[in-house]
Amino acid sequence: MSENNANFFQKNAEVLVLTGLVVMCAAVFGQTVGFAFINFDDNLYVYDNPAVRAGVSWNSIKWAFTAFYSANWHPITWLSHMIDVSLFDANPGAHHATNVIFHIVNSFLAFVVFRKMTGCVWKSAIVAALFAVHPAHVESVAWISERKDVLSTMFWLLTMLAYFGYVRLQQGRPQTDEDFDESETVRRFFYFLTVALFALGLMSKPMLVTLPFVLLLCDFWALERLKKLKDLVPLIIEKLPLFILSAVSAYITIAAQRSYGAVQTLETLPIPTRLLNAVVSYAKYVITLFYPVNLGIAYPYRETFPAWQIFGSFVLLAGVTAFCIAQRKKRKYLLMGWLWFLGTLVPVIGIVQVGAQSMADRYSYVPYFGLFIMLVWSAGEIFSRFKINRAVIAGIAVIVLGALCFLGFKQASYWQNAETLYSHTLAAGQGNFLIKVNYCNFLLRENRLQEAEKQCLDSIAENPNFAEAFTTIGVVYVKAGKYEDAVQNFRRSIQINPNDPAVYTNLGAPLAMLGRIDEAAHVVGKAAELYKRSGADPAVLNGVYANLAAAYGASNEFDKAAEILARVLKNSPGKTDLRINYALMLYSQNKLDEAKLQIDQAIAQSPETAESYNLLGMIFVKQNNRAEAAAQFEKALELKPDYNEASENLRHVKDENTKQ
Repeated sequence: MSENNANFFQKNAEVLVLTGLVVMCAAVFGQTVGFAFINFDDNLYVYDNPAVRAGVSWNSIKWAFTAFYSANWHPITWLSHMIDVSLFDANPGAHHATNVIFHIVNSFLAFVVFRKMTGCVWKSAIVAALFAVHPAHVESVAWISERKDVLSTMFWLLTMLAYFGYVRLQQGRPQTDEDFDESETVRRFFYFLTVALFALGLMSKPMLVTLPFVLLLCDFWALERLKKLKDLVPLIIEKLPLFILSAVSAYITIAAQRSYGAVQTLETLPIPTRLLNAVVSYAKYVITLFYPVNLGIAYPYRETFPAWQIFGSFVLLAGVTAFCIAQRKKRKYLLMGWLWFLGTLVPVIGIVQVGAQSMADRYSYVPYFGLFIMLVWSAGEIFSRFKINRAVIAGIAVIVLGALCFLGFKQASYWQNAETLYSHTLAAGQGNFLIKVNYCNFLLRENRLQEAEKQCLDSIAENPNFAEAFTTIGVVYVKAGKYEDAVQNFRRSIQINPNDPAVYTNLGAPLAMLGRIDEAAHVVGKAAELYKRSGADPAVLNGVYANLAAAYGASNEFDKAAEILARVLKNSPGKTDLRINYALMLYSQNKLDEAKLQIDQAIAQSPETAESYNLLGMIFVKQNNRAEAAAQFEKALELKPDYNEASENLRHVKDENTKQ
């Protein structure tokens, strides 16, 4: 009976593994299809991004490949979000479902990759299962903005598969010239496929810059191509196109991040501080692998660390490194896995510091493969040496994976919406200035201004050099009508980060409300300049110019406002709201015929817009055509019954008619 069972599992291994991975992923992440967007980058990546919200078009594709938006260049990721919008609009559940599907695909690809590389079915299956449900990976899947993680990892694993196909063909020995020619053609195909998939991965997320080094580690361990030091040079030359692509991607990424002021300067974070943070963070990642609790969406950068933490982290890293080197001949998988873990974290470990986080759960999505390899192959060796019964091994695996599924499900549940996520993060002891700023943004959208102000003030108290906190509280003060306070905080944000165009745009509004129109025009012009420099979508620039026009309009400089809006409409003639504003500025200058022409076009473009009919009625009033004016106001109220301005205008017209 046991032999029959063994044969059944052996024959149906792939089906059983795939089924198990799907069931576990669904159990942990199925709940996310009912979750909302999070105002932590989801606004930048989806629901407040005009280019993405436009769906797939030639203009949006061009934008995806040319824009340094949100301090990133990852066009394939942008296209992925655009496709989702084209298919599902802004339905967050559908966007979550796409992430889950990518994660399921990655989990199965992980099984296939390690099975192809090592020939070990069940060890590869356990590695894939650990990857599928580990709580530290929840962030990469449950966070819509981390589409770049799940998408780029798919290309990472596909690149490895293509590379293995190339290596197997190279290691083969064709018997005839005809076989050789055919084999060489296929081998070249797999080589070019490797390069192409790698390029797509880099265009999804630049984290793949370390993949050529990981392929060298595969050469060292399971592929047995790197046996002596002299083997290293030809293997590096073989991967030269991959290294070149990595260098180009790294250059573009740094340029994108610098264009948004996201790269921390050495004055802000000196090299010794960065190195200490790297050592401590490496150790924390190892600890989190075994103790994945109290996880948060962001871990703040600490400039000082307790001596015991530095010493303990250094001892841990040095000890494991020394042990792996000592075992490099007998147990290659240890050195391979450890170097995979250390190396793939290099781009995000903080030597080149981007943003204000010291580490992040999402950064472990690929690096943990190295630690999983070390654990699973070590466990396999121990079980084999002590001849542990397979049923016992299966029981241990079920217990471990069951515990991780439970913790993963619980961690995923916190991503239901922004408030549950931020509240959990703060309650779990991961409270920090990053979370408090985003919590402030969420409360701001909910119009809970006092609560929002408190979160931002707490954030500033924790880190007085975090520009986004000053920007956010500035928006709070604008909404509360505290314009001087808003100006002061926006100015402080610009002092810290002078390259963020959004701050200049925000600053224009309170300056205009205070009557400082020339200053408002200057800062909004600066915003437009920065947006252009970063390759921003035209819709974003239109918004900036519309703000500037509004500032001039508020100061009764209608001619300047009209001039700006006319220029914008040349580039975006289909923007009905801008055309109505343009007509209003012309109306305010008593250019009634020109204003009427613009309103007629607006109505032709969007006949259901009540504001067009209201303004047309106002034009007719000035032209002393009260009957037609009344008809237009009535039309506006049909479309928008609670339109107070149209209601007042209609009442005045009727009163005038009564007097006559």
